[in-house]
Amino acid sequence: MINRYLVCIPSDSRTWTGDVVLNFYDPSSNRAHPMRVFAYFPEAVYNKEYTSVLFVMHGVNRNAEETFHRILQTDKKDHCNPLAKKELLPELHNFVLLVPEFSAELFPERNAYNFGNVFQNSGNMPDTTCPNRKENWSFTVIDRIYEAVKLAAAINTEGYVLWGHSAGAQFVHRLLAVKSADENTITGMRHLLCAVAANAGSYTMPSFKEQYPFGFGGLSHIGVCRLAPFLHAPLFILLGQADTDEHHKNLPTDEPAQRQGSHRLQRGLSFVSAGLACAREQGTFCGWRFALVPGVAHDGILMLKYYLKHHWTGTNGIIKKNKVLDATTARPRACSPSTSRRRGWTPRTAS
Repeated sequence: MINRYLVCIPSDSRTWTGDVVLNFYDPSSNRAHPMRVFAYFPEAVYNKEYTSVLFVMHGVNRNAEETFHRILQTDKKDHCNPLAKKELLPELHNFVLLVPEFSAELFPERNAYNFGNVFQNSGNMPDTTCPNRKENWSFTVIDRIYEAVKLAAAINTEGYVLWGHSAGAQFVHRLLAVKSADENTITGMRHLLCAVAANAGSYTMPSFKEQYPFGFGGLSHIGVCRLAPFLHAPLFILLGQADTDEHHKNLPTDEPAQRQGSHRLQRGLSFVSAGLACAREQGTFCGWRFALVPGVAHDGILMLKYYLKHHWTGTNGIIKKNKVLDATTARPRACSPSTSRRRGWTPRTAS
């Protein structure tokens, strides 16, 4: 036992280095069983140096363990090799890796994961007239995991970056949408520094014309629904330029999702365009960032590697903020690594 919320497996772990499996107990949510969290702690944690924290959200297959080991690109026995250890992504980029498992047992159907369990489930879709307790939202558990791990491992950090691919990207950007419904009343998402959504299959558009989860319709039941905070949110949209399979087995086929485009790339571009259009209408700026990744289709690990190589900068491990985007003239152009710090969207594709 580490503290009242975490149990480390194996239980005889004494130093916070390398990979461990944590059982996270979440009494405020009334869930019957603990969540597993697959974690990797770089040497910097043991040395009490400043360390970033990166949450990686798994996809629709709920395969947190597989995702964790794919990121490390090694099995447990290889961690004993000092040369291999130096090459692990968390060591190279100095971040604590946390991959929480949203199992089908604890978070059944897509309403409880992709859509955040904000509302009660009705035919695999949220019933926006019946909100759940905030403690039961899937979105709010991330902050509680962060707080428990930071306390237990005494991590020297200021917050976390939230990354998601595919269904994980749906989770990530919807967390920001729901958070923006009323930032003054929604608790449990205080430590988020930056959110990265890669190759989502559907989006919550900044519009009241579509019902949640495909728009802001119905979110008034959880707070004062506003679009501007969502447009100002620290959201990075990352799209694989080859993610154009219109018949991908896990591509959402809901009618509102299909209106966003015929494949993931098209839907992502539609989302970015909608954000810019909404900002123009509201007379404000769109704080989102956007990049195309050439040659990559629906592959979460390749997308993550690209992000870490080109956009994981600074002591916080997050992108330095751009100046505000003038939504009256901007168009959805992709930013490249060489131009990522310039004002607003930039005209070149990421390379």
